[in-house]
Amino acid sequence: MTTILGPFEKLVRGGKLKTLDGREYVRKVSENCVAYMKSDGTYGDEEEKAIEKFREAFKDQNFPPGASVFYKQSPSGTLGVSNLHERIKFESHNLSLSISQQICTNLIFIL
Repeated sequence: MTTILGPFEKLVRGGKLKTLDGREYVRKVSENCVAYMKSDGTYGDEEEKAIEKFREAFKDQNFPPGASVFYKQSPSGTLGVSNLHERIKFESHNLSLSISQQICTNLIFIL
């Protein structure tokens, strides 16, 4: 877990195994992030705005098998999310941590 949450810049590539439309992708990621932040007591107005920005950016995208989403996290809490068509940047440290938690959980699930 220290490797995932450590104080250094990280770039994570998330590949899709099956076709996923943007609405399904943002719904699932948003649900998981909001649930994590609420359970951690860190969900507020800033995080709600960041989640909405994320939903808007990716809702019309399609992710065929093999498509990638890149997550770039800085030690300051800035989160960049990009794919072939979109690139967005968030200043929400709590959203960045919740994405890290999801990535870590999914890695453990896969392993």
